[in-house]
Amino acid sequence: MKLPINMKKVIITEKQLRGIIEESYYEESYYDSQKLYSKQYIEEITRTAPFNIKNIARGLEVLGCTDSNGNTIQCVRIPEVLFVYISGRY
Repeated sequence: MKLPINMKKVIITEKQLRGIIEESYYEESYYDSQKLYSKQYIEEITRTAPFNIKNIARGLEVLGCTDSNGNTIQCVRIPEVLFVYISGRY
């Protein structure tokens, strides 16, 4: 099988392959539409984002919630596209 010029073939053992699969499985994060995020965190993370991502962040519905210390803060539920941007896969 001939590979494109910029690709190389790497031979690994079955044990190495299992390790890679397990590592990616445990590190993979999944989108949860019901999870609440701090509005301040979303504003900070999208400060340098492209215009369309900033527009999505600005239009989120603000909800009241409490943090781990019992303080009342503003929270939002984010759409999947924003989750993808935050997780670095945008």
